Amino acid sequence: MLVQSNMMRQAPIEPQHEVNIEHLELNSHISIDGREYQKKSLTKYNIRVVHGVTSGVFFKSNFNTLMHFKTPHAIECVKNTPQGIITTYYQPSIVKFEEPKNIEEYKVGSPSCVSYPLTKTGHLQITIRNILSWHCAKALKIDRHFPECGIAITGEKPGLFMRRINGQTVHTWLIKQGYFDKSATALGMSHQLLEKLKHMQNAYTDSRFQNIMHNSLNLAFTEFQQLELQWRNIRFVDYITGQGDRGTLTNLMISFDREGIPLIEAIDNDMTFPVSNTHLQDHLKKPPIPPSTFEVEFESFYNNLIPMVQELLPEALEALTERLDCFRNLFWFYAPPPSSPKHSESITPPEFVSQTLPPPSQTNLSIRQRTCKTANNIDAP
Repeated sequence: MLVQSNMMRQAPIEPQHEVNIEHLELNSHISIDGREYQKKSLTKYNIRVVHGVTSGVFFKSNFNTLMHFKTPHAIECVKNTPQGIITTYYQPSIVKFEEPKNIEEYKVGSPSCVSYPLTKTGHLQITIRNILSWHCAKALKIDRHFPECGIAITGEKPGLFMRRINGQTVHTWLIKQGYFDKSATALGMSHQLLEKLKHMQNAYTDSRFQNIMHNSLNLAFTEFQQLELQWRNIRFVDYITGQGDRGTLTNLMISFDREGIPLIEAIDNDMTFPVSNTHLQDHLKKPPIPPSTFEVEFESFYNNLIPMVQELLPEALEALTERLDCFRNLFWFYAPPPSSPKHSESITPPEFVSQTLPPPSQTNLSIRQRTCKTANNIDAP
């Protein structure tokens, strides 16, 4: 979980933060979380590389460590606001390191790996997973709900670069604002049990707590309608990326502008791009409704996302294509054949599209078929 802090705004300075050419020219590859990534792969997909130094522990857990991260100059980042995205300059940043684990240690330290099949090697690959999630949200034009991230080059080792997020977790906000208590009372829960649930460790493993917390979120939707749309946008990206950890509302941050308009940002996207979809179960066949801002043609989105995953996190490709197939079969009108005009802007997805609807044209290659073609056409390293 990211620890929140106030932003520090600085006067614009010519940033010297993008790909560190000197470092990369001397090193044709960078080792990130147990895997080698070539310079051309990072530059080809516009993956940001920031050079700096660590300055103390920010947060530490079983599988990763967050460090304070300083750069020689102020760095230009995007700031997410309820009104959209603006460009600004920040110095306070953090870098997140994965703690290498073999597969057996991973299973013992993280029982959820049974439900969230993320790795075949024992490495979580959190840096690449977070970067892919942000690029996915950006391609879908809803990256205002996902903080910008990239690769941090430090004297120790590369890690995940992130700006610090302003606000508090949705989990904390729902409790502080009384939504949690109201939901528990409506369910007839005793005060004694309520207080016990609030303070128990690993509370999200308790189905009663999960039920109350998500009822609390629905209650907040009735007072802040913007939140429901934002939540739907995040859940749509979660479906595409296979995120299996959004049920814990500690990995959502909420902030408010001067007019009291809220903004939710999705953080800790470590459990995205799994190697199988067993954790999605029935949800796999019922994708969330695409957001109203979904203006990207599905074919174009596919053609950009698949090669990126194929090259940077190839073990996640099969599960990704399965999710995209399920989406395409239900919302087939977002995936016109390449020769056809763009789908009508007037089409509004229904709340649920029955699988009895006509399937996509038989002449339109399935995603799995096109994955093979794409993989064969990718330039060799």
